[in-house]
Amino acid sequence: MDRYLDVDNNNDNDGNNSPENQDNGFQQQIQQLLQLMDPVKWLEMISHAFEANNIQKNCQIAVIGAYLTGMAAMWWETRCNTRPYIDHWEDDFHPDA
Repeated sequence: MDRYLDVDNNNDNDGNNSPENQDNGFQQQIQQLLQLMDPVKWLEMISHAFEANNIQKNCQIAVIGAYLTGMAAMWWETRCNTRPYIDHWEDDFHPDA
């Protein structure tokens, strides 16, 4: 909630927490979200990168963090730091990978 209400008054609106300024901040965040890469395209890109760099399946998890940005990178870092080491990933498309 603080993200939208500017509780600390540290943004460029001179402490003006009017609904208009709050809406502008929200619209900027929506625009940033809309600029995210399509997940299917991202998966295709990462698969090509792994193949081009000859990264074997058993090593892909170790390097995946370098290809994540923003919220995905934060999620991955949290997941790696709070859960047991991930050494195998299984999904519906590659169940035996």
